[in-house]
Amino acid sequence: MGEQVFTVTSVTEVRPMFERAWAAARAMAKAGSFELVLRLPTRLAVQNRKMWPMLRDIADQLHWPVNGKLQRMKPEDWKDVLTAAFKQETRIAEGVNGGHVFLGLRTKEMSRKTFAEWIEFLHWFGTDRGVKFSAPSKTLYREITEPRRAA
Repeated sequence: MGEQVFTVTSVTEVRPMFERAWAAARAMAKAGSFELVLRLPTRLAVQNRKMWPMLRDIADQLHWPVNGKLQRMKPEDWKDVLTAAFKQETRIAEGVNGGHVFLGLRTKEMSRKTFAEWIEFLHWFGTDRGVKFSAPSKTLYREITEPRRAA
């Protein structure tokens, strides 16, 4: 029996979902030990896909100092730099063969709310530095932030 995930979206679903989870846990226990995890949901895959057009726009339009020289960075590099800045936390590890490695925040571990704030941070950062966001970035930004503003 593989992994089973039970998602609860309202208080009224707690008891029925626990009953389903209880039945699954009993079946798994017959096969040996198993792990039961309760956690708040992390960012959605759709949220993750919305981050990349913004990072590409930033990467295509901005230069950043790397090893003392202004240069373009890949979207993945921008993600590393900006996740470290997002929570205003800088963690630095020593490199294996010297140098330093800056450790950022992992977006896959962000809650949905925090991820929406992260998208707003990307928008602020790019806008503050004159990035002209593409149509896909603008559409995706509105999809993430407008529901939060209406709430």
